Formats: sequence, C-alpha cells, structure tokens
Amino acid sequence: MGPDSLPKLSDQELTRTASLHGVRKAPLRCKADIIVNDIHGISLKSHRKANPAVVNHTTRFGWEQACEHMRTEIRPLDEAIEKYWHLRESEIISEDVKNQDPMSPFRDYKEYIVPMIEYFLFYGSGIGPSQAPAQTVLSFSDPISTDTWRFIKPADVVGEAWPHLVFSMRSKGMPPRYPEMRKKDLFKKNSIEKWTRKWQGKYRGALHVRSDN
Repeated sequence: MGPDSLPKLSDQELTRTASLHGVRKAPLRCKADIIVNDIHGISLKSHRKANPAVVNHTTRFGWEQACEHMRTEIRPLDEAIEKYWHLRESEIISEDVKNQDPMSPFRDYKEYIVPMIEYFLFYGSGIGPSQAPAQTVLSFSDPISTDTWRFIKPADVVGEAWPHLVFSMRSKGMPPRYPEMRKKDLFKKNSIEKWTRKWQGKYRGALHVRSDN
C-alpha cells in the first residue's frame, strides 16, 4: 500500500490501518509527531482546516515555567500582556490581535518573544522540556500530496511566521474552577491572576498564539 491509496480508505479503514502498524497520536509532552530513523523529530502542522496553533492556550504559570527552562525572565511578556488588556478594555483592539496590526502590543517585543515561540514549537511546553524534541516542522495543506509539503527549520520558522502571528487572551486553558483553587495551588494562582481579567463574563488569562497563513 502506497500513499496514493490512503484517500480511498474510509475513516474506519484508516484507523484500523494505523492501529495495525502501531501509528498513534504522539504523547502530550512530545513536540515531534514523527521520528524518522530514530533520530530526526518532525512536528506536523496541518492547514487543512483551521490554521495551526503555534502555542496552545497557556496561562502565565505555564509561560513562567517555560521561561525558567529557557533561563530568561517573564517581565517583558508581562508588559506586553498589560498593554494588550489596556487596548482590549479600551476597545482599540479585538480579542485576536495580528502582528500586522500596528496596534499589536507584541510587535515591540519580537527579539524576546521569538525564542520563546521557538521553544514552544520545537523543544518543550509550560510543563517542561519535550520528551521528543523536534528538529523540523512539516507544514502541509494535503498530507497525501507532497507538492503541498514545506520543511522549515527552527532558525527560519518563527522569522517566516512572525508577521502572520495572531495573539489572543482566552478562557480556554484556564483552571476549571478558577478563581477557586486549592491552597496548595496558591503559588500557581498568584501567577495566573497577573494576566487574567474577567471579560464578557469569563475569566481570560491563557495566551494563545496561532498563524493566520
């Protein structure tokens, strides 16, 4: 069976074929979706439907943990988020703000944010370093057609994506019972609340980054 035969299979047949060959979704803490020849990790980014997330809904606590692993400070990102909320509450920007928008509060922090996004794309998450880091991103609109495939290295991916990044503060990704949290989680809560505002009836404090192209 070659790749050309895959579009002819039903969802059930695809699932059965994947199971037969041991193909399954990568674990949560793996940035590489595929390991080639046991050494080369590839992160898959599909454009078939919605544009892929660059950093999924992550609270300040997660970004703070990432900063610790990167040995950098979170203060510049705190400044950007504070500006975001000022502009959002003033209705100057909408929930989703594109980097192409001259009012984007994140544009002035490119040198700081780019390495952080590179970390989230290739090397780890707010939980910690990836069990299987990626060396390459494979971007595609049709997984069966190699004509739509693009391989992008860490040094290039964020530079190419930067003008097309969209930042937003969301309620998704917040602790389920926020602001009620257990006493042992008070340190985590104190971090999360620094970015969080109650807006339109929901607590929004998880930063989401996606590409619009």
